[in-house]
Amino acid sequence: MVRFFVNVGKNVNLTPKVVIEEVSNAVGISAKDIGKIDIFDNFMFMEVPTDVAPFVYEGLPHTRINGAKVNLEPAKPRPNKKK
Repeated sequence: MVRFFVNVGKNVNLTPKVVIEEVSNAVGISAKDIGKIDIFDNFMFMEVPTDVAPFVYEGLPHTRINGAKVNLEPAKPRPNKKK
C-alpha cells in the first residue's frame, strides 16, 4: 500500500464515503482499491494499493473534492519511537 497526504480534511466536510466516491470517480479506480482513510481537521491520509498509486498521484491533483482544490504527495514515514 502507498499512503498519500492530501491537503483537505474536515474543513471541507470530508467523510470516508465522500473520499471514496470522489477519488474513485475522479481517478477511475474501484472503490475497493481505496484502503485506510484518516481524516483530520485540515488534511487527510489515504492508502491505495501500489499498482493504482500512479493513477491517484497523476489524476487527483487535477480535480476538486467538495469544491476544494486537491494537492497530494506521498506521505512521509512515521518517525520511529525511541524506547
